[in-house]
Amino acid sequence: MAARRKATTQISRLAHRASGTTAANRMVPEETPVAFSFAGTTHAVM
Repeated sequence: MAARRKATTQISRLAHRASGTTAANRMVPEETPVAFSFAGTTHAVM
């Protein structure tokens, strides 16, 4: 069985507002390609 990938990754970001700029971290989803077969036809999605 293949190793499981992390579903999210943490990135740093800057938020610019009228009151000023703040730095923080944000969790974002990882894109994971998936391929499957249904009714004799193959499909691949991102």
